[in-house]
Amino acid sequence: MAKRYELADEAWDVLSDLFIETQGRGRSRLNDRLMLDGVLRVLCSGAAWRDLPDRFGAGEIREGSTRCSSAFI
Repeated sequence: MAKRYELADEAWDVLSDLFIETQGRGRSRLNDRLMLDGVLRVLCSGAAWRDLPDRFGAGEIREGSTRCSSAFI
């Protein structure tokens, strides 16, 4: 059973094909499912990015997500 604001295994099985592996330069990506769970948590709960629990990544990674997401707003 999925925790609150997290995808169930069945939902992840459907969505996982949308995340493709890239062979780019720079830092490798973190866990795609964990990233998506973090985004859902922020969107559904109304919490700030900085309030995400540590299991969603280091603080500087979460802050980088904020800069990236603000480009789409």
